[in-house]
Amino acid sequence: MFHGWIDTRTEVTPALGRLAAAIDELVSEPAGDAEAFLALGRLADRLAAERARRARAVHRNGGWARDGAVSMAAWMRAELRCSRSRAARLVRTAEGLGALPATEAAWAAGRITAEHAAGMARAACAAKAPVEFADYEPTALQIAEGASPEVLSEALQQWRHALDDHRQRPGDTLAVRVYEGRHLALLDGHEDRGYLAGSFDVADTALLRRALNAEYDRQHQAGDDRTPAQQQIGKSTRLNSSHVA
Repeated sequence: MFHGWIDTRTEVTPALGRLAAAIDELVSEPAGDAEAFLALGRLADRLAAERARRARAVHRNGGWARDGAVSMAAWMRAELRCSRSRAARLVRTAEGLGALPATEAAWAAGRITAEHAAGMARAACAAKAPVEFADYEPTALQIAEGASPEVLSEALQQWRHALDDHRQRPGDTLAVRVYEGRHLALLDGHEDRGYLAGSFDVADTALLRRALNAEYDRQHQAGDDRTPAQQQIGKSTRLNSSHVA
């Protein structure tokens, strides 16, 4: 059952005691520093990585059963008063990352966020293809370290589609299936709008992102007050118009 607040400075480990003291010091600081806010977010992600590492260890050594709990998630719900879904999600992510040491190390080092790490763990577990995912993990990490969790999710979905195609056509490599699956379509919409839809391999995606980001940086430095998305579509239009006489 829930035991209430534990004074980590005296009852757990020296490192946790120092962490608790640091938190006490943090809450006494002014809260309006934007850079400090961002730094705190990055540190929180690193701390979440350590929590996941310890969750996996406790899950495997059975430490959660000492109070008669029927599962790690049930024990967390009682002791930490968290929801069933949150407890189960942490255990799944922690166990999934046990097979992804490079991803776990990147999370612990602050190179990717908790959302990136959880997405990687979900994709690897759902695919049930450890060898194939191990081959793709370095590429996925490269994407995660430079893009949002949403972009990573799209890349993981593309990889999964290629994996499923590969299972149906085992003679082709995954790289071939991804490459052959590339497409681009310009669709007519309503209210005088058009839509651009496509699927790219990792190399093409990285090249396009670099080009669009470079244009955004150039326009931003020039004082362009449009949103990044507006500047990127402007860049795409100018690139294509240069080939039209």
